[in-house]
Amino acid sequence: MLRFKLSLIFALPILIGVTVLFQTGCQNSAPVPPEIAKEAPEEPWHTFETEDGRLQVEFPFKPEIQTSLVPSPLGVLDLRMGIAQDETRAFVVTSYRYPVDPADFDTAAALQGGVDGIKGTVQEDEEIEMNGFPGRDLRVENQPGVYTRSRFCIDPGGPTMIQLNVTATNKSELDSDDVNRFFDTAKFSKTATIQSEDKQ
Repeated sequence: MLRFKLSLIFALPILIGVTVLFQTGCQNSAPVPPEIAKEAPEEPWHTFETEDGRLQVEFPFKPEIQTSLVPSPLGVLDLRMGIAQDETRAFVVTSYRYPVDPADFDTAAALQGGVDGIKGTVQEDEEIEMNGFPGRDLRVENQPGVYTRSRFCIDPGGPTMIQLNVTATNKSELDSDDVNRFFDTAKFSKTATIQSEDKQ
């Protein structure tokens, strides 16, 4: 079995979330007064789905698709990302297939490599299953005042990584209703890759 740790590849979506937040200047944004927040109309959610229908997730804001070819010890990875943000949070979903024979892939080593490669302090780390695939649920302090909740899994048959991240400047935001909905609505089957536009 090939044993490897693609820590840089795993950490990239988290770094993207942190970068998006600082590009929007949210670290200096003032909180919304309660009376204004109550009057704000509820925004429609956007169902994000791949063309093959194997990956679905709901975003609170319309996501943008980004692609990136990233070299790795296994070969070039074609990262497909859906990214959406407001003033204080960045939502990111990422999918990519490892260019190796599934028979030579060590799922446990790849999952642990992702945890070991985190830049920041891992505050919580739980082994989970997502849609029947082995995964991890992490909470990370990237730097003072920036926090990420990450849930990811690997389909060994691809082998394919599916990763969902929310990065926020307020730690309590990581347990908000819409963040929980983002994680809970993720549905996928084997060999999911992000290739489509928002359906709404």
